Amino acid sequence: MLALLKKGVRSKMRKIIVIAMFFFASIAFFGCSKKHTVPDGYIMQIKNVGLRQGVFLRRYRLTKAYKSAQDITPKVLKAYFNEYLKPEYLLIQHAYDLGLDKQEAFKQKMNDYRVELLATHHPIYTRRSIISKKELQKLYEKKAVKYDLEIAQANSYPLADSLYAFLKKGYEFPQSQGEQPAGKFPRFTKLNDFSIGDDIHPELAPVVEKLYEKQVSRPIYTSPVWTVVRVAQIKTNPNRPPFEKIKKQLIMQAEAMHKYAMRKALLDSLGQKVNVEVNRDYFKKLENAFVVMSPGGYISREKLPSMILQDAFIKVGNETITADHFIANFNKANVFLLLSELTDRDLEQFVNDFIDEHLLYLDALAKGVDKDPFIRDKLENKAHRLLYSDYLKQVVVMGTKVSDMEAREYYFEHEDRWKGNYDKVVVNVKGELKRK
Repeated sequence: MLALLKKGVRSKMRKIIVIAMFFFASIAFFGCSKKHTVPDGYIMQIKNVGLRQGVFLRRYRLTKAYKSAQDITPKVLKAYFNEYLKPEYLLIQHAYDLGLDKQEAFKQKMNDYRVELLATHHPIYTRRSIISKKELQKLYEKKAVKYDLEIAQANSYPLADSLYAFLKKGYEFPQSQGEQPAGKFPRFTKLNDFSIGDDIHPELAPVVEKLYEKQVSRPIYTSPVWTVVRVAQIKTNPNRPPFEKIKKQLIMQAEAMHKYAMRKALLDSLGQKVNVEVNRDYFKKLENAFVVMSPGGYISREKLPSMILQDAFIKVGNETITADHFIANFNKANVFLLLSELTDRDLEQFVNDFIDEHLLYLDALAKGVDKDPFIRDKLENKAHRLLYSDYLKQVVVMGTKVSDMEAREYYFEHEDRWKGNYDKVVVNVKGELKRK
């Protein structure tokens, strides 16, 4: 990680590590009179909770003390450690002592984070592409044509299909309203002077090439949304620069397209090698359990028997995803997608995305990505952050008692802050006092 830092910052961080290692050597284990060796990659240990070097670096770099310090001294590090890290890590260790790491909710959150982290750090994303001159020349030839595109995006297949019918009839394309709020659909965008290789979802470029003027594409799944494209105009590009002048740009664009194609090919290959099972008999049950809200909706567990919730819904290799686990992830995603209905097409795509993530995760695991120091830092720090949060909620907040008298006194001391009489806001008043 130090190698990634700028030269000036790099030397500063080296100094921090040297001083930190010296400083923490004397406090390796709290509450222990015997001397112990701090594991490699760590700079502090409290029983079975350690502070990894990478975590310490990233956290300290975010502080005002680091940004303003002209010189890093043991005194500065000790003050930072005592004020922020020592209290946290003692509580995190207590969370382990109480067995909070054994709770199913914690284990599920950690598993989801681990899958996502390893999948998004699969070597396929950093693998260099070798682009031949023939490929560059082919891409350059495609730059002789430009397109004016009308792009409509939808968060569900039924909405995308209605947009397709709307555009196919030749209706005027709505004017773009500029930056639209997240989750608001449909979205309309005009993209003028587009040429193959320009920034667009990789699934769309091959479709655009096959369309003729005024033609509309069928809905295309461009994870996590659906897209419909109408080619408003096809025109020649008389101002295309010479090949050598835009060669670097062509290489970058070809690499991006090639990388997406490699990922797609890898997933196809893994899908053939790894056993994948989906219990599609549950599709209708999940759709019938979908509750419409405004906006969006969610799959209600209360509308499904407990036997179904605990049953295997998806299997990817040795990974089993229960219906309950899938529902939790779907509902979390739909906070942003805001689907107001759930159909087979949308459910199928969500399941496929879920499977793809797990295929990449398992392959990354097989390639030893979990042993990378950066990944280990992230996983351990995530576990600590989750346990720290759970500890505050379950032990500190839930274990804190606020009497009616205390709550009533606090309410009248800050009466202007509350909207409503005491009886209506007593829960909020007690909640704030507990947090304090």
